[in-house]
Amino acid sequence: DRFSAAAYSDFYSTGAYRAVSCRVNGVEHTIGQVQSDQLSYAHNLVRMLSGYVTSGGSGHRAGKLLDVGGSAGIVAREVAGAFGLSAMVLDPATDEVEAARATGVDAVVGSVEDWNTSDRFDLILLCRSIEHLFDLRLSLTRIRALLNPGGLFYCDIADFMEMCRLSGAPESFAKVDHCYWLTQSTAPQIFRSLGFEVISLNIAWGVGYAGFILRPCEPVAVSSAESRVLDQVSEIQKIEREWKAFGATSLGARDWIHRKAYRAKRQLARLLLPQSAKPAALSVNAVPVPIQSVSKNN
Repeated sequence: DRFSAAAYSDFYSTGAYRAVSCRVNGVEHTIGQVQSDQLSYAHNLVRMLSGYVTSGGSGHRAGKLLDVGGSAGIVAREVAGAFGLSAMVLDPATDEVEAARATGVDAVVGSVEDWNTSDRFDLILLCRSIEHLFDLRLSLTRIRALLNPGGLFYCDIADFMEMCRLSGAPESFAKVDHCYWLTQSTAPQIFRSLGFEVISLNIAWGVGYAGFILRPCEPVAVSSAESRVLDQVSEIQKIEREWKAFGATSLGARDWIHRKAYRAKRQLARLLLPQSAKPAALSVNAVPVPIQSVSKNN
C-alpha cells in the first residue's frame, strides 16, 4: 500500500517524512547536520563527475544545474560551483527549500512530476531520491525533456537486493517513503527504456549504493521482463530463507552479547528521543531529519 500523490505531497511538504524517519531510526538531526552530510556527498560527486561535465567560464556559455529533491541545497551549490554552473533546487519540503535559498541557490517548492518551467539544464542531479518518486516513468521522462542537447543526468540508487543481503529480509528494509526499488541489474534497463544510456557506473559510492552518469539516447523497449521478474522474486525468496536460517542459528556467547547490546542501544536511543519531537519545525535550524538523508537527498 502507498499514499496517493496528494498525500505524498503533504507527507514531504509538511516535514512529516523527516519526523517519521527520525522516530523509526531513533535519531534527531537538524538542517545544519543534513547540510554537513551533503557537503561530504557533494565533494565525492564532484570527483565522480570530473571529466564528464564541461566547466563554464571563459569561452563557454554559462550552464545550468538542477538538483531534483535537492533538500538543503549544499550539493547543488558545491557541484555547480565546481563546474561553473548556476544552481537550482527543486524539492517538495518547504523548510528545506528555505534552507537551500539561504545558501544562495535558487530553489522551488514542488516535484518534477508536476513542475512547469521553460528552463533547460546542462546537468540534472537525482541524488538519493529516485526511490521517492511517485511516478517513475513520468519523472524520468520529464527529466529527459528538461536536459539541453548534450546535457548529462546523474542518478544514484540504493540497490534493493544488495541492501537485503546486508540488512535483512526484504520486509525489514522496505520503507513507507520509498515508492520504488531499483537494482544494479534493473536500473540500466529502465533508464534505457526511457531514453538514457549509462556512460559511467560507480559502485564504490557506499555499501549497497550505485551511481550512474547518463546521457539522452533513443528509448529502447525492454524485452523478456517476465523472466527477469521471476528471477528476482526467486532471489528475494532465497535471501529471506537465508536470513531466517541465520536467525535460527545458535550463536556463541560473544555474538549473543553483541546482538543484545545492539538492541539495547537502539531501544535506549528511542527512549531518549524527546516526545516533543515534531514534524519539520517552522524554524529552519530545528528541523528533525535522518542522518542518511542527503538529497531527500536522500
